[in-house]
Amino acid sequence: MSSNFDEYLSSEERVYVSTDEKAMLVWGEASGSNDASLLGFTYNYPGEFKSFIETDELQMMQNFARGNNVPLLWIGKGRFNSGKLEVGQVTDNPDGTLDVNREWLDLDRAAAKLQEYFGTDYDRMGTSKAKNKRTAGGFHDWSRSNLPERFKKQDLDIVITSDGLMPKYLIELKRSYIDLDGWTPFKDDLRNYVLHVTSAQGADAIPLIAYQNKEAINDDSMMTLFKINNIDPNAGGTNWISTDRENSINAAEFKRRLLEGDLRI
Repeated sequence: MSSNFDEYLSSEERVYVSTDEKAMLVWGEASGSNDASLLGFTYNYPGEFKSFIETDELQMMQNFARGNNVPLLWIGKGRFNSGKLEVGQVTDNPDGTLDVNREWLDLDRAAAKLQEYFGTDYDRMGTSKAKNKRTAGGFHDWSRSNLPERFKKQDLDIVITSDGLMPKYLIELKRSYIDLDGWTPFKDDLRNYVLHVTSAQGADAIPLIAYQNKEAINDDSMMTLFKINNIDPNAGGTNWISTDRENSINAAEFKRRLLEGDLRI
């Protein structure tokens, strides 16, 4: 039995989940009162690149970056507790493999380097957003305090690929105690959804929301599936998001549809 839907899916082939140790992150820049623009992606690895064997996961992340014409950055956290980050941009070699022009940097220099890669030059740091209860500490807490206030980052919670490399579905996982048929996306998360949809569409993937109650997941657990059709940051009321929705789909059926590439909504 798994605690959440991402863990429930994690052992399947062609499925990638963002974890505290190996985080797949999308980064954006707040604009206007509700909007956000995409800056890039990072793959955050707990060790050093020299011990990292290039995987399909990194290639998949590079496909998100290529599709959206933004950089994919490598962030190695192996020496974080000693005050250093390994930072570099993932690049394509002529033979189709990937490389990283990485370097170990003191944390203050790493913060400036990340801004350089993302093409920003802000001097107001920190975030006013309430701390996420699931934050992993370490890099996440450091980035909240030492990167620009206008930076917004979030996990690519679950990526389902068609072949291990090309994203097919990008899933935002939501959990609460609200009944399955009563929960709807919160407008307070609008910027997150903008980045979610932008990331998916740039990579020709379908943006989804998977909603579960805060309880252990097994094959018979009931969930709600949303397919996001459109996001409009300027729309009033509930018109800011347009979705197709299916209530009360069990986890086993949800998984089957995802892996077979047939949502049926």
